[in-house]
Amino acid sequence: MAKRFSRRTFRHTGASLNEKIYVSPEGTREMKQIIAKTFQKANRRIQNIERTGEFSPAVAALNKGNIKRYSKFSVGGHSWNELKREYAKAVGFLKQPTSTATGTREYTQSLEREYNITHDEYIAMTNEIRGKLNSLEDSNFVERYLMRYKDFTGDLKREARSIADNIEQSAAEAKRRLLSKIADETITGEQLEMYKRKLRELERRFK
Repeated sequence: MAKRFSRRTFRHTGASLNEKIYVSPEGTREMKQIIAKTFQKANRRIQNIERTGEFSPAVAALNKGNIKRYSKFSVGGHSWNELKREYAKAVGFLKQPTSTATGTREYTQSLEREYNITHDEYIAMTNEIRGKLNSLEDSNFVERYLMRYKDFTGDLKREARSIADNIEQSAAEAKRRLLSKIADETITGEQLEMYKRKLRELERRFK
């Protein structure tokens, strides 16, 4: 099913991974500042979406619902390699239309039109997916209509899984871009070997 997002939403999905951070075996103060700003932007978007109560596949894909504090992404408490992986996830998240409150609202409206359901029905079904049913009445509603909305809930879960895969692939995409970049003939053989050594080291660490 096609999802429709406005140009305004897509204008906010242009995040890019800083390749110098990805290939660096150690983090500098400047690199950590860049990562911190990226985390701050991602955290702000997540908070904005959580305030609306809407279901965002991009937020669900991060699997950070157990973190109750504001900072879902944090610089502290991570090794440099762990920090780079979190940074890649944050950038991957920021690229998704449903990482914004506007994109999430447009996604919601699209599904409500497609399945001809009310907003209250939509909220009840997405709460079932998130495990947030708060009353017996809510549970009865889901039990009564679950088959009717089987395709609807399946779409939501597939969308979240697809976005999770995209976010996990961010580091791999950066690597491919970097390999293409360093293969340019303007880079000396010595520089090429240095970059390749760094990439091999990163691969070993991530594994």
